[in-house]
Amino acid sequence: MKRTLSLCATATIVSLAQTATAQPILTLGPAIQSEPAMIEAAVARSNNQVVVVERSSSVFGIRARLGAIPPDGSSSLGAPTILSNDGYQPAVAAFNNEVAVVFQFGASVGPLMILRGTIAGTTINWHGAAQRYDTGASPAIAMWGSRVVEVHQGSLGVGTLWYRTGTIVTGGIVWNGKAQPYDTGANPAIAMYGTRVIEVHQATTGVGALWNRTGALAVNGGVTWQQSYLYDSGINPSIAANSVGVVEVHQGAAIGSLWQHTGTYNGDGTIEWDAFWLRQIDGVGTGPSLCDRLLVYVGSGFGFLTRRSVSYYSL
Repeated sequence: MKRTLSLCATATIVSLAQTATAQPILTLGPAIQSEPAMIEAAVARSNNQVVVVERSSSVFGIRARLGAIPPDGSSSLGAPTILSNDGYQPAVAAFNNEVAVVFQFGASVGPLMILRGTIAGTTINWHGAAQRYDTGASPAIAMWGSRVVEVHQGSLGVGTLWYRTGTIVTGGIVWNGKAQPYDTGANPAIAMYGTRVIEVHQATTGVGALWNRTGALAVNGGVTWQQSYLYDSGINPSIAANSVGVVEVHQGAAIGSLWQHTGTYNGDGTIEWDAFWLRQIDGVGTGPSLCDRLLVYVGSGFGFLTRRSVSYYSL
């Protein structure tokens, strides 16, 4: 799954820091704005399509859109499908046409819900209603093959972060036991590549230290975690992974510029980040969410859903 420059002919190349290990080249396409009055959005890729889930201030609940990724790196999104009338903090994972959406039911700590779907052509066939799988807040989910890893807060604010793993089955997920604690913080995000698990989270509820923890899927269905490492400061981190390495995007302030890092895989499973050289994205917004082909965020001002094609690859 090596990415090539053909993803976006009109992209702006972001310069790289000189480090001991060659970092991936990151390319971003032009910003495309669509729906206004967005509050939250998240994205995942399945083959040459993307799934975007969103929450709007003008329409209650969680909605999902399926979009195509043409060879030039642009994207188009289809009409939305309402998934829940009382959902918050949505996140999405996808792999080989299988889709999993998680969200917080209600505005506070409470039921965490999951909804499974399967992509069929230009639509997603959703498998029944969303099902409760845990209690908490701010869930995130990643998928690789038939395996999923989910992370969430156990309470509002800074507190214990929990994870659980599961297996994709027809129409649902079989969870491997109960959630287990793995760290302390807030607002976790997660990505997978093969058996690698890459997680990022905030140390505080506002702008502050950002931490990264990696792990590996274990044969017993759990995750063998490494220790946490400080990699930057900011808020609302998001992470994506492919064969080349990882890309992280976060806000530098509560509302303001977006920033990104790249990283490569060390032999011990940890991430070698780009020497803490921040690179600012020429965009302003909140709540960035990233997969290895698309970045989405809520633009400043009227809150337009903003998306930009993504490519990162090695020289």
